Amino acid sequence: MNLTSLDIETVCNVESCNGFGDYKKCEHALSPWHGRITKIGVVSDVNKRVFCDVHELLGEYSFQYINDRYYVGHNFKFDLLWLAVHGVDISRVDWHCTQLMAYVLTEKISDGWLAEYEQRRVLLSAAGQSFHRKAGKHSLKTLAPYFLKVEPFWETEDKADDEYVTKDAEYTLRLAATLEQKLKARGEWDFYLRLLNWTKMLLAAELRGIQIDLDALNAKESELIAKRDELRAKLDEQWADAHNTYVEQCRNETFDRYVEMAHKQGKTFLTSPRHQQLFENALRKLPKKIDYDSPAQMARLLRDYYGYNITSLEGDETTGREVLERLADEGKEDVRTFLEWRKCNKLLTAFIPTYRDLSVEGAVHPVFNPTNTRTGRTSSERPNLQQVPPDLRGLFKARDGYTFIGYDAAAIEAKLIALYSGDPSLYSVVASGQSLHDVNTRIFFGLPEDSDIKRDYPIHRAATKNVGFALFYGAGANRLRVTFAQKGFHLSETQCREILERFKLNYKTAIDYHKEIARFFESGEKLTNLLGRPVMIENKEDAYMKGFNSVIQGSASDLNLEGAHRAWTELKEKGIDATPLLFVHDFTMFEVENSRVEEANEIIIRNLTTFQLNTEHGPINLTVEGGVMSRWEK
Repeated sequence: MNLTSLDIETVCNVESCNGFGDYKKCEHALSPWHGRITKIGVVSDVNKRVFCDVHELLGEYSFQYINDRYYVGHNFKFDLLWLAVHGVDISRVDWHCTQLMAYVLTEKISDGWLAEYEQRRVLLSAAGQSFHRKAGKHSLKTLAPYFLKVEPFWETEDKADDEYVTKDAEYTLRLAATLEQKLKARGEWDFYLRLLNWTKMLLAAELRGIQIDLDALNAKESELIAKRDELRAKLDEQWADAHNTYVEQCRNETFDRYVEMAHKQGKTFLTSPRHQQLFENALRKLPKKIDYDSPAQMARLLRDYYGYNITSLEGDETTGREVLERLADEGKEDVRTFLEWRKCNKLLTAFIPTYRDLSVEGAVHPVFNPTNTRTGRTSSERPNLQQVPPDLRGLFKARDGYTFIGYDAAAIEAKLIALYSGDPSLYSVVASGQSLHDVNTRIFFGLPEDSDIKRDYPIHRAATKNVGFALFYGAGANRLRVTFAQKGFHLSETQCREILERFKLNYKTAIDYHKEIARFFESGEKLTNLLGRPVMIENKEDAYMKGFNSVIQGSASDLNLEGAHRAWTELKEKGIDATPLLFVHDFTMFEVENSRVEEANEIIIRNLTTFQLNTEHGPINLTVEGGVMSRWEK
């Protein structure tokens, strides 16, 4: 194919930021709404050019009218997003991406080569000869030297350097031809093209963005501040003695330090005005209370002052969630209050400011990454919408004149394990529409068959749900013990082994298939999933715990993306104004014009459920849960 390679360099353009004008001090340089393009390198089979801005580029290249060649970039979705935001019509640009190619290609850079490359980079950086950052297996900085056999080309202090920009574009162009040849030789080109189509859909979602209700965000922030302050006051009162003791201990330790200091200098503290003054100065800097954000101080408070057992089931002393939830379940109301305070504080410090800072004209534009996970599941960042707390999802709303349509693939992991393994017991569960978590709860705890698990045994079910799929993927009795303990069920190792054996006996075919898959991957073989994704496990020691998991979770993600892409394609063909906005695990959401919601809803449901999974026991039908909503609900 005729290719033109394009690469852009960007810097932070937020004047109030300490990274202003820099490409690596902050994340603004990665956002087209917060950054500025410094250089655009363009390399084709006939020439090399460097442009200083989009307008200069457009003066020579009218992208929307070039139909005789493809454009290519490394992580090209990033470059196209910037160009689109800065006025380039990318709707008719045909393009490829060498990062996607390398991700799909099952021939990977060896760990040994990568280690040598990293050692060389570190040495050059220490000598001040390189500003290159650590690069992974899908980075152009490692792919080009490995596959093209060229010398490593290190980042410069100023990435707007013409030679650097054109070299990035030139190596991308050469790498595209090499990777295309390798993908076709290994039978992996077709899946690359499918992933490329999904990535184009992700780009559309990034450009559209999802609207955030800033008034509701501000109100939520005020509510959380009030709640956090109330909880903090309650904690200060509950732990007042501990605070006083801690402050006194700090004072005594400081006093002892200055007494010792005076002694070493041949003086006594009481006769040394200088050391007395140093002590007084130090006292003013001592904390007045225990810092609730300090794990060390919290460990000191809980363990030393109150005598709580802060040892995890793995044998480590920690103030992590597992230990705190156990203490709360044991009736430690102060710890329960602390957990509530910490939750409020995290929402106020890690989520709400991020949403506000990243909003552009009332919308956030998350980056969706199709290549960042081992299993193939899509991840997101800036902001990470995979991890929006349930309390905050309602802040995201449809634009005026539009409605959200969102669906979650129901029981998709269980259905795919039944499909791949052919397990008759699991097939019976999913084909009948039973809840796998309900069935497993009965197996684990020996509960009556006619019991309403969700209603009568919610904690038992929650414990089961947290570990059920992990057992299919190779987790053992200790994982059961830890998970159950987190929910207040303190079982012995023997009891957990007995539960595990009952589970394995009930799903013997699936467990045997897991072992078979592990042996398959240990031998270095490649498996192609039901959507054509090639799956290999590079390290043999990872085959047992990661092989089956990669097949199932990758297939779930692929089904979701393919269904969403087919729906998006049909919606466009029918002239319906609809854009996919969210891809969160097995959940996908579109924003659709109000006048055609009913028609769009039918199209989306049909395309998300059109795949029929056929097994020797019969078909497994895909179903979805969700619907039409004005705000994000799940």
